Amino acid sequence: MKTNVSSVVNSLRYLVDGAGDGYFKANPDVRALVSTDEAWIGAHRNIVSQGIATSLFEACDTAGLPRVALPAEFMAAAIVLMCKEVNWMLACHWIGDLHSLSVLMNADEAMYDSVPATELFALCLAVGKEFSDGGFADLWKARFEARILVADAVSTG
Repeated sequence: MKTNVSSVVNSLRYLVDGAGDGYFKANPDVRALVSTDEAWIGAHRNIVSQGIATSLFEACDTAGLPRVALPAEFMAAAIVLMCKEVNWMLACHWIGDLHSLSVLMNADEAMYDSVPATELFALCLAVGKEFSDGGFADLWKARFEARILVADAVSTG
């Protein structure tokens, strides 16, 4: 496995502690679809993929980072945070073709294979289990969802 669970944990902390605010700027219908408890269908692919990617690029903008290829660990953190477990594997499959942080930090990334959807899903499961066992997931998701309510209140008026 080329990926690193601790990088996913740190990415998750980064998103929850304010950098994920781009997610709150997203269309409420897109947010509702990304975070639904119901399984997605093929027609949702573009909306979901673009919604997650846009949120992560907003996080890069918030940090003053250039919009470059996002590492698989960062994407796994976003999937765990924004999507319900029922859709994690589909999100991993749809987003796919990512490189790990260690590969992106290397100058010659062309020689490495991308992270397959199954490995991305394994990261989501590992991090999701770690946070649910420690109770951190509920705390962080509550903070994240509270921000969504504030964003909705501001956008409606």
